[in-house]
Amino acid sequence: MSLAKQVLKKLSEMECPILDTYYTKGKYIICSDIMILSCEGKKLSVLFHVGVKADESASIILELNNLDSVKEISVENIFVFVENMDNVIIGDDALKAYEYTMRRDIINEFVEQQKQIATLMKLDENKCLQC
Repeated sequence: MSLAKQVLKKLSEMECPILDTYYTKGKYIICSDIMILSCEGKKLSVLFHVGVKADESASIILELNNLDSVKEISVENIFVFVENMDNVIIGDDALKAYEYTMRRDIINEFVEQQKQIATLMKLDENKCLQC
C-alpha cells in the first residue's frame, strides 16, 4: 500500500476530516483543517495549523510515524488558511495572521457582550421577568 493510502487510512481511523487531496510535482498532498501532509516516496512532511496544540501535533506525529511506509518524517512550518480556506500563509506571517484574527474575534465578542448588557440594563424592571 502506498504511503498516501496508508496516511489517508490512518487519518480516517483518527477521525481527522480530510478537506482535499491532490497529486502535484511527484507528491501527494493531503489537506485537513489542522494539517497539510506531503507524501513523496517514503518521506512524509507535515505542516500543522498554527492553532494546533503541541501535544496534539506530537500525538499525530507518533501515530503517523508508526506507518510501515514511513521511512522519514519531518515537521515543517506552521500555516493558517486565508480567504475561505483557498490559500495558506506559512511561517511567521501565519502566526501574525492568526494572532490578528484571534484578537479581532475576542474584541468583537466583547463588544457584542457589552451591547447585550446595555440592552438588558435599559429594560424596564416591570417588563423583565424574574431578573
